[in-house]
Amino acid sequence: MAKVLYFGVPQYGHIHPTLPLVRELIDHGEDVLYYLVTDQFKQLVEDTGATLKLYQRPPIQPGLSFSAMLVEHMSQMIAQLLEEVCAERPDYIVYDPYCTHARLLAQIIQVPAIIVIPHMFYNEHVIHQLDQNLMRGILQLFAENEMNDFQMALEPLCAKYHLQTFSLPSIKTHAEPLNISFIPRELQPAEKTFDEHFLFVGSSIAPRKGEPAITLPQHTDLPVLYISLGTIMNNWKEFYLACFEAFDGLPIQVIIAIGPKVSQDTLGTIPENISLYPFVPQLEVLSQCNAFITHGGTNSVVEALYYGVPLVVLPLASEDEFVNAKRVQDLMLGLAIEKPHVSASSLRESAMQVLHERKYKEQALLMSDKIKVAGGYRAAAAAILNHVSQK
Repeated sequence: MAKVLYFGVPQYGHIHPTLPLVRELIDHGEDVLYYLVTDQFKQLVEDTGATLKLYQRPPIQPGLSFSAMLVEHMSQMIAQLLEEVCAERPDYIVYDPYCTHARLLAQIIQVPAIIVIPHMFYNEHVIHQLDQNLMRGILQLFAENEMNDFQMALEPLCAKYHLQTFSLPSIKTHAEPLNISFIPRELQPAEKTFDEHFLFVGSSIAPRKGEPAITLPQHTDLPVLYISLGTIMNNWKEFYLACFEAFDGLPIQVIIAIGPKVSQDTLGTIPENISLYPFVPQLEVLSQCNAFITHGGTNSVVEALYYGVPLVVLPLASEDEFVNAKRVQDLMLGLAIEKPHVSASSLRESAMQVLHERKYKEQALLMSDKIKVAGGYRAAAAAILNHVSQK
């Protein structure tokens, strides 16, 4: 039995794909300690058989530059965790690339490290392809003043722990000898620039415990349209009202997950063919629906395509949403609407086009086959076990 330290990011989009993988590793005899800075996901983690280990997120110090803040954050995380990590004597570390402190801890204690990511990888080719107007957060990593500040702040930290220094952009572009993504290779921009050290396993989908039990509409003779803006950017009352206007009276059944931030009482009269829920069991709904309007988070896109469901993507915030929207449209898996163009008419036109033009369903079904052949969390676990057995 090997001991594994798993460092995750406390967001549903990052947590959900990791859970089947963790369970699979445990089923193969691994002892997994799952590190998070919140107990919000305690039950989900412990249901896999892993042990949840909590640690503190350092406070943000005022007056620091972006780069200095990153280094200070890493420094405090390492100081907080190093003694405990040494005491655990792990055989290897698996981490989300947003957990840069986990990357450095693995180097300090000299154990193999593996990246597991729920979305696309970045390298210089990907960044070159991306729309610069949408990638300001990434481009900040390449600003000369930020890179210089980062190096100055990083050098004492690396000297203290006998580490090689690294560049600010490598926060996004760093790769380990094994890197696993829960997307199909076809969704990865510049996919041909990623070699055998990068594994695309298609998805990480398994039955989920603790999801809300709801009674889904039974109008099985009508097409079903599912709408959700995810768990973060769902506080958009005007969008839900536009959906009412767009789909009221049409011969379709609409299911909308509105989240906890918007009260149904503030939305007025709900059309008869529309059902609202704070949360839905998304995998169950996707397995029964005919089209999906989504913000374009990678989990939502991949889960829909796993079930062969074509999409209408409305990217709202993070860069992966905008990239996914473009890939969906380029691959004829659905359509994309930019946020300034979201209206009742654009929603209705796009949804009806995706529902009734056969090419979108056909391409989604082809992608579904590719996702399932890629192997999912079982392929990820097998790759990890094979990798560490050779170290």
